[in-house]
Amino acid sequence: MPPTIREAIRWGQSVLKAGGGEITDTPSLDVDVLIRHVLRCDRAYLLTHDHLTMTPGTWQRFRKLIARRSTAEPVAYITGTKEFAGLTFRVDRRVLIPRPDTETILNLAISRLTSCGAGASGVDVGTGSGAIAIAWAIACPMSTIHAIDIDEGALQVARNNHRRLRSHANAATRIGVKFRHGDGLATFTNNVDVVCANLPYIPTGDAPGLDRGVRDWEPHVALFSGPDGLDAYRGLLSHASRLVRPGGSVLMECADTQGAALSILAKEWMTTARVTVHKDLAGRDRVVEAQTPKAPIDRTRGTLPIP
Repeated sequence: MPPTIREAIRWGQSVLKAGGGEITDTPSLDVDVLIRHVLRCDRAYLLTHDHLTMTPGTWQRFRKLIARRSTAEPVAYITGTKEFAGLTFRVDRRVLIPRPDTETILNLAISRLTSCGAGASGVDVGTGSGAIAIAWAIACPMSTIHAIDIDEGALQVARNNHRRLRSHANAATRIGVKFRHGDGLATFTNNVDVVCANLPYIPTGDAPGLDRGVRDWEPHVALFSGPDGLDAYRGLLSHASRLVRPGGSVLMECADTQGAALSILAKEWMTTARVTVHKDLAGRDRVVEAQTPKAPIDRTRGTLPIP
């Protein structure tokens, strides 16, 4: 006979706790998310109906999800969804799971593009699930957002998220994103006001020390980038200076130990840029910004030259 919801929760927690920290540091939270996913209910329902007996079907499905989580498969891949910037994105093993820390670079991208006014444009390099590009486009409806990824599978996920969120948006919400396949900015020819890049930045030698859920499940093409983790940004910066309009910005997410090294790299490639390191909500280095000088005033005409 299937257990009650309360008994199933206790069982799931005991299974995940038995795996130790190598499987998960949040067994109770994981079980809560997975059982609500199976029952298709919110937390309030769970708290007030946990005395009910599960049906044979829901009990079997829950056991299968716990078995998957016991292999360190991330909860987001199991449920197929991840919240980011107040939106729900579909994710699978073709894309990196969006992290809360990445909202730091998103907020900067929104601020910089908004200050450029209507008609400005930006490009999200390494778009993955499309989370940054889509949230950026929603926040800046009068701008054009391009989104690039080297992996066709990731682009398929991003396009599907774009179609789904656009179909669910109200009539007043414009979500305009132009997706394209490419290796960074190598073949991108549009001039833009803001480049937003969340590229792989983990040194290849750090792979053995990563959490199993990251190392064994998330796409390595979106994680690792050479001995110091900055190879992808070298490629990005080698093209960025020719594409960013005067007064524009290149925003690059990095690990909290890479701010200084990435700043030096940015200054080497964009010699006239003002380079700033921005911190996340936890006070850790998270985003390096290289902002190009604004166009000089044309004193003979009293106007800014058109870029």
